[in-house]
Parts: sequence; structure tokens; C-alpha cells
Amino acid sequence: MQKNLLAFSLPDNSVIVRNEVSPEAAAPLIAGTGIRRPKVLGAMTPVKEFHGLHSRKICHEPRFEMDILSERRTQEGLPVIEGPTPIRVTIDPRDKAHLLNSRFEVILFCDLNFVYEEEEGTTPFTFEWHPKGLTTGEHILTASLMSFDDHIGVLSKKVWVEGS
Repeated sequence: MQKNLLAFSLPDNSVIVRNEVSPEAAAPLIAGTGIRRPKVLGAMTPVKEFHGLHSRKICHEPRFEMDILSERRTQEGLPVIEGPTPIRVTIDPRDKAHLLNSRFEVILFCDLNFVYEEEEGTTPFTFEWHPKGLTTGEHILTASLMSFDDHIGVLSKKVWVEGS
């Protein structure tokens, strides 16, 4: 019998959600017996385990910077977005060679809404963001850098959008 076990620790601020359905209600009935069949996970469940295939040296989330290339700032230091604005994502030099060789993609969000995705990332990567339809005020711009070996780095910055 083969057993598979995947485990990881959770950060201190994790939210844990529990299902209030009893195991009996969740398991399917065996026809005509009234007995519930347990759900079995194991060798029949395909699992992609990328982390076992690469060295511990590169087994971490990608490090990168996101620069909002706006000329104006608010008094609080937030970049002011008044129209199309370049957003530059640059990979940390310590991760650059590995990510360019293994490939990665860059995904941008504003206030948790999808904005843009580039599946063949480069560094530096520059995207011209058009904040059409956003209200005047503070917004959160998020960049996700996802490597093809199962690592995701995320970085968010506040911006001030002016009359789009």
C-alpha cells in the first residue's frame, strides 16, 4: 500500500474554515447496504510535486520590485495616476537567472480585479496601465509573479487615481 502525505505549516494569521457536514453525510452510500463508503485519497489521486524536483536553494517565492512610474506623489507619498502609467516589475538579481531559465508569468490586479497577464515574463517587465473606470481615490495595485515550478511572489502598493 502506497501512502502520500503533503504537509506545510500555516502562518500565524491564517484563517481556518471548517465544513460542518458530518463525514457520514459526505461519504457516498454503498448501493443497498446503508453503509457509507469512505473517500480514499492516495495513489489514485494525481499530485504534481514540483518542490521535490528542485534544490532547496531555489525553493522560495520569487523576489521582485514593482515601480509605479508616476511623476506626481500625494502628500502621503502615494503615486498619482492621472492616465496611462507605466508599471515596471523587476526580478531581484538573486532570482533572475533561475526564473528566466524556468520561465514565469506576471499578473496584475487593481483592487483584486484582474488587469493584465503576460505568460512569458521578462525582466524588467513594463506594462502601461490604463486606470479607466476607476473612481478618484486610493486603490491597491498588486503584481503576482508566478514561476512555472510552483512558486508565486506577490507585491501590493497603494496608488492614488485622479479622475479617470
